Amino acid sequence: MADAGALLLSWLATAWLHALVLCGAAWCAERARLLRSLPAREAAWRGALLLPLLTSAIALGVDRGGFRIARGPMASAAEGIDAAPAPRSAVPTLHMTAVAPTPRADETKTVPASREGARMPVAQVGDARPAAALAAVAGDPRVPLLVAVAWLALAGVGGVLALARLHRLRRRLAFLPAPDRALVQRAAWMARRAGLPRVTLAEDPALASPVAVAPDRIGVPAWSVHALDDAQRSAMLAHEIAHLARRDPQWRLATPALSGLLPAPLSRLARRRLDDLAELQCDDWAARATGNPRALAECLAHCLAHGRGLSTPAFAVPMAAADSPLVERVRRL
Repeated sequence: MADAGALLLSWLATAWLHALVLCGAAWCAERARLLRSLPAREAAWRGALLLPLLTSAIALGVDRGGFRIARGPMASAAEGIDAAPAPRSAVPTLHMTAVAPTPRADETKTVPASREGARMPVAQVGDARPAAALAAVAGDPRVPLLVAVAWLALAGVGGVLALARLHRLRRRLAFLPAPDRALVQRAAWMARRAGLPRVTLAEDPALASPVAVAPDRIGVPAWSVHALDDAQRSAMLAHEIAHLARRDPQWRLATPALSGLLPAPLSRLARRRLDDLAELQCDDWAARATGNPRALAECLAHCLAHGRGLSTPAFAVPMAAADSPLVERVRRL
């Protein structure tokens, strides 16, 4: 059990270090404009969150398997010299034993007084009991296992909370009415075009923006039924169906657990960049599906104007969140 705890903690620490390096590499590559296409940027950031789990396991497996990195002929020669037996010396070695003087009776009780006149018993000078207690705790084989379990528990908190919120939202949308029949038929046609077997719509007055909820549900805010025209509502549905086709809601449920498991300084940036890149790619798909990018840009503006004061689920994929790069998206459209 102690070896398993040490191995698990080593894997987590190695994965954290690899995530730090890979997230930094993805950020540098994006800043240097080495990744020009949206799919390439998304693949780089996803790899920065997922690959450390694999590379750290490979590194630990190689280390435990006994593989070593070649260090050249000089290092091998040095190892041979160290391994050779030392020659016996012809000169005999004299062993001398030092005899400590016997302390006087008054020295065993107290130490000499300091300049301030304080006198302290010898038994309290250099007391090793606190240090020994700390060393015993640090050397306890159960400590790595407890640290690893606490690490995993904290990482799973975000995923558990997201699953609970997803369950509550799905139950709420299940009892809400669907919008008008024409919008439902349009959503079914777009879903077949995207390769989805079915899509369920629900009109929710509490939503600030349309949201895609795994695996096949779309929440439509009540204001969108009356504030948007037919072209804008079609663009809205196409954007959310693109999220479902790309499995963005499932990925958004997994990213909190991944960033908690590997809490590197750039993990939060990786989550943010993945959300932004998903929105841009869904915008492109919706613009191609409807042939009307201007209607999608107008729908984004309506979402920002009408969604103030309403809720946006953190785990679902909203069409237009308040902190999303709306200006960039509208300019691209």
